[in-house]
Amino acid sequence: MYTIPMSQYKNAVLGGTFDHLHAGHKRILDFAFHIADHVHFGITSDDFVKDKNLAKLIEPYSTRIESVKQYILENKLESRSSFEVLNDINGSAAESDSIDLIVATNETKTNAVEINKRRKSLGKKELKIVTVPFLKGSDGKIIRSTRIREGKINRSGYAFASQFQKSNERVLPPRMRELMRKPLGIIIEGELRFATLTAQKAVKKINRLEPTIVIAVGDVISDSLKKAGLTPDISIVDYRTRRIKISPGRKKEVYDVTNPAGLIRSAAVRKIKKQIEKVILRKKAVKIVIKGEEDLLVLPASLLAPLGAVVVYGQADFGIILVKVDESIKEKIYGLIKQFD
Repeated sequence: MYTIPMSQYKNAVLGGTFDHLHAGHKRILDFAFHIADHVHFGITSDDFVKDKNLAKLIEPYSTRIESVKQYILENKLESRSSFEVLNDINGSAAESDSIDLIVATNETKTNAVEINKRRKSLGKKELKIVTVPFLKGSDGKIIRSTRIREGKINRSGYAFASQFQKSNERVLPPRMRELMRKPLGIIIEGELRFATLTAQKAVKKINRLEPTIVIAVGDVISDSLKKAGLTPDISIVDYRTRRIKISPGRKKEVYDVTNPAGLIRSAAVRKIKKQIEKVILRKKAVKIVIKGEEDLLVLPASLLAPLGAVVVYGQADFGIILVKVDESIKEKIYGLIKQFD
């Protein structure tokens, strides 16, 4: 896999955040242990990463260092590793006399160069810098923790949107209809005729969850949340409730995309994906108006939402359902959509 001879160096240093430890991280770790007898890890502190994109979704330092240690333990490399917490880009690498090498990526190479400048100013020998090529995911883009936090990929680098690129539409098979009636998340019990009262209870729960964004699927749900004091970041509506047409509240009906009942159209998924990306950047509430039926769009909305998001929808037999988006629910929904025709 690698062209550099094994253990060419005695001591290497490798710094990073290692959030949501993924396949790309593991490749870098493997490389570092391949090239050096000992690898010293500098893992960024919680304070150091507070300004990163979707920073509140970054795992705490204790979780990140434990994930790295666990991977090292699984590969029986613990005797060849050591750790420190990084509060700046230098860490001990700027002053250590025992380090031979800095392992970096094309993006972190600039930090390695800065470390060498610091070493030179202290009269110390500059370190060799070796860069590791990035690992790319199923969509040909680099596997990054940021993309995991944004909800776009899993830790193996699979791009969730790929599920909707195999064909123009995915059809719900009859065998799955009963399965799809099971709530996907937290149930806030209440009758449809008391939707606003039920929504008030839902809003209290949503606020406690401190979501990154809120996506509401359904006309009644979107309207009820607003009346209860919470405007969803994204509302997906179709001007119908229980398949009965309702007034759009404007003179002319203007639809954003078509999505017939019983299926998920790729065009609708692309629209949802685009609006999610916009909301993350600008935090401006948007509405997606569907010509057809929006019910099944709960699935792509949850699959493509950032971690920490809450997707809200109604279910007549239960009340309001809150889907707290995390890695496990994404894998569950990915498994469901795979079964569509």
